[in-house]
Amino acid sequence: MDIRGFYQCWKWQVVCSFLLCSWGWVSGQLHYSIVEESDPGTLVGNVAQDLGIKRVEISQQRIHLRSEKYQKYFSVNQANGGLAVKDRIDRESLCGSSPRCLLQLEVVSENPVELFSLEVEILDINDNSPTFSSDDRIIEITEIFAGPGARFALEIAKDLDVGVNGVSQYTLNTNSLFFTVCEDS
Repeated sequence: MDIRGFYQCWKWQVVCSFLLCSWGWVSGQLHYSIVEESDPGTLVGNVAQDLGIKRVEISQQRIHLRSEKYQKYFSVNQANGGLAVKDRIDRESLCGSSPRCLLQLEVVSENPVELFSLEVEILDINDNSPTFSSDDRIIEITEIFAGPGARFALEIAKDLDVGVNGVSQYTLNTNSLFFTVCEDS
């Protein structure tokens, strides 16, 4: 592409962007955070207020979620423009072990027609217990390998929680299931 073609293409991109923004079809992105497992009805944020929509205009504009994928989890209150949790959110089922869980939502205003992007970050809580592949582990240790300070590798526990809520360490405590046998000769 020559320089003339480049500027002509660039000129149309600027014109299209200007028109879309001036018609109100595209706006900036809002960001909210909520902890997983929040109760239904928990307020995530007030979309209308954050977009600068006056309270008297909210019902006229008919604001609603466009993101069908996440309509199960969130709803927009038609009276006040608040984005609220609709159903419990399990972070691990939505995002697995990803360090960040960002849901991309779109909110539509029908009168005038406007499209707003927002993202909701689902924060992890410690709602999963670490697990091992087997409940019982028998390790037979002979005297030859069990000198003072000997270490024996154990299986790593799996934890669906991430970050600070994931398993970082664990210890074995003496109890009826874990014990040592010492033989005197």
